[in-house]
Amino acid sequence: MEFSYPAPGFYFQVKIGLQTYSFKEVSGIEFSTDFEEIASGGENDFKYKAFSRRKYSDLELKKGFIPRDSLLAEFLNFSIINSPAVISKLKMYPIIVHLLDKEGTPSQSWIFYEPVPSKWKLGNLDAMENNYLMESITFSYNHFHSI
Repeated sequence: MEFSYPAPGFYFQVKIGLQTYSFKEVSGIEFSTDFEEIASGGENDFKYKAFSRRKYSDLELKKGFIPRDSLLAEFLNFSIINSPAVISKLKMYPIIVHLLDKEGTPSQSWIFYEPVPSKWKLGNLDAMENNYLMESITFSYNHFHSI
């Protein structure tokens, strides 16, 4: 019987289309399910709970500031310049997050469908700090599942 340890949360990669990106942090891999309470005629002690819908949080990716020659940078620039109506007509590649094992092969992966950038934030420019310039990109998406 093979003994396994909890997966390390620091060895991962993100793929968008055919390009692989390294990010400092990935957050927002979560969903919740809403329930609708239904009262039954004559039953006063409890209510039945029925599945209603699933809600997905936004996917947030943080990394050092992207060089302007990448495909992701071009798409972000396009998103800033154009209206949401134009952006919604684009076909965006799914985002795949791979959790890697010690050999660098995916041990668990999640695929996010129809992602659209919903927020971009550049870190603080501070002459008194000795830090890398960070950026945060938030994507809204329709749904995800593990692969």
